[in-house]
Amino acid sequence: MLQACGYAAPLPWAGLIGVDRLNTAPSGRRAKVEPVIAWLDLDQPRVPPNPRTVPVPAEAAPISALARYDAEHRYRVDIARAARAGIPPQTLITPVISAECRGCVWQQHCQAQLDPDDLSLRITKAPLDVHELRALREFGITTVAQLAASDLPSLTERFLRRTSHRDGGEVRLQRAHHRARLLSAGIEVERQTTGPLHLPQHDLEVDIDIETSASDRLYLWGFRVHDRTRGESFTRQFGAFTDLDAAGEAALAVEALRWLRGLVDGRDAAAYHYSDYETIRLARLAPKLGELGTWATTWASAHFVDLFPMMRAHFFGANGLGLKAVVTAVTGFAWRDEDPGGLNSLSWFAEAVGDPDPEARARARVRVLEYNEDDVLATWHLRRWLRSLT
Repeated sequence: MLQACGYAAPLPWAGLIGVDRLNTAPSGRRAKVEPVIAWLDLDQPRVPPNPRTVPVPAEAAPISALARYDAEHRYRVDIARAARAGIPPQTLITPVISAECRGCVWQQHCQAQLDPDDLSLRITKAPLDVHELRALREFGITTVAQLAASDLPSLTERFLRRTSHRDGGEVRLQRAHHRARLLSAGIEVERQTTGPLHLPQHDLEVDIDIETSASDRLYLWGFRVHDRTRGESFTRQFGAFTDLDAAGEAALAVEALRWLRGLVDGRDAAAYHYSDYETIRLARLAPKLGELGTWATTWASAHFVDLFPMMRAHFFGANGLGLKAVVTAVTGFAWRDEDPGGLNSLSWFAEAVGDPDPEARARARVRVLEYNEDDVLATWHLRRWLRSLT
């Protein structure tokens, strides 16, 4: 653009300003850490051409950054000109749905042009990238059913030549092929081992899930208690629907952990969660909580049970092994919210705290609390299912 406007420098150099820091102090002196600018000669052949444009990407000679930019821009101009000339979209480019499409106003328009079984629509966990999907389309493989029915060894040889722009292509194709076979067979979670799983029962079992705000403050502790000895189950939540500071976050943690300590003291107890997020946050907060923090981390190291490593060791998920994908598939449990998710809960909390409408704040608060409660109920359902396997 600078060249087109007549403002380009005589030599095409660019400076990339990142987050790197460099110690510029002489040896033996006190550290002097300064930001770094990486300077690049945009005329030097340093970058690969677009994998779409060459038969074997790994064998293609590098080109300059400006040449790559010009080629990409020219491709888009050609598409725009063809569209203005009335050429049907299908003959110009077939859409590929990727993570970058989230929130795009055109996503539904693109999605409508694809087969409902299209690979980019169906395989959402560890998906193949745009160039890998285009390579498969060149081979006549556009849907999950077609990939599932393909001969993997012969496909792999052709695939790797066209997708040599990145490492690990063979493993990525194997996983996509595996997922395609499961999806075609209607299987969402596949057991990869045999025999019962080691998951001892305890008199008192507590499911735990926490929620954090966009400002990275832990504002909600959720517990679901299952007391076998007393024959009772109940939910207990400790929340603060306000913009917490460090002191407020610590005070809420003290309230929740004091309650937990009183509950499990002297009992045969265990606490269950999914992934290590709870233990990481607890370890981060513990130094601020004095003796209670020491107790919490010590008790957690012996009594917290992360169910995710067990799932990863014994199962393969067609849609991944996230809690919602797994629990919905194997137990039939469903979250009350139509669109549950940790990222969504950030916006719900923001609404519960800052919406000017009191009724909107109240609805958002209920939404967060129900979502948190469903998360702890989900780990209970998953644990019960795991213990039923033989």
